[in-house]
Amino acid sequence: MVSASPIADNLAAVADKSNSLTHRALAAWCVSGIGWAREKQPSTDLAALLRSFRQLGVPEELVAATGIAATRSGEPITLMVPLIWLVADLTAI
Repeated sequence: MVSASPIADNLAAVADKSNSLTHRALAAWCVSGIGWAREKQPSTDLAALLRSFRQLGVPEELVAATGIAATRSGEPITLMVPLIWLVADLTAI
């Protein structure tokens, strides 16, 4: 279902703290387009995902590093770091 959702819905899912980390990670992956086979790739917008991370309070240095790592490596695991940071940050409060 996540891969068939519009970019705006997936970005909202990434931002929704009530969603599980798994759901947020899948939504982020779908928005990014990183690691998808071209014929199965949903509509993507990595820049919008990175903006969303910034709006959620992820430090700029981490967002920039995530963008570089995702683009250069093509590995979706790189997108999980800001999400894990958000969860760790919330539990530290």
